[in-house]
Amino acid sequence: MLQTFDYSTKYTIGSSAALTQASLSRYDALVNGYFDLGNWSGITPYIGAGVGFGVVDPSAKIVTTDALGQRTTVNRTIEDRTNFAWAAMAGVSYAIDSNVDVDLGYRHLDLGRASVTVNGATVKTDNTRDEVRLGLRYMLN
Repeated sequence: MLQTFDYSTKYTIGSSAALTQASLSRYDALVNGYFDLGNWSGITPYIGAGVGFGVVDPSAKIVTTDALGQRTTVNRTIEDRTNFAWAAMAGVSYAIDSNVDVDLGYRHLDLGRASVTVNGATVKTDNTRDEVRLGLRYMLN
């Protein structure tokens, strides 16, 4: 999965105006396991957990405009960071027929913290996501 977090701020240095832009792109991969808690009249509650890693790919760009309107752009390459990732899931499925279930679930995904520092300003974000998901499951017999 790819998710991007963007940040932008304007500030003045003497007679020059500057714009700092930072971007965090995130890629993740997890292995998940699920456990069915039972089955009552076609309704099956479940819980699950996942572990893996998330890669944070930060970048930054500084655009400075001086008093005469001259613009200077500096791109900064910042080293990727790999974090431990985990997920917790819970939900319920309902059997439509013998091979198809409708699934309603919740997932909390945590990929750790990420930060970008440009010109002394640090942007930090918690890489978490809470999702409610609706889907279909098809069982192969």
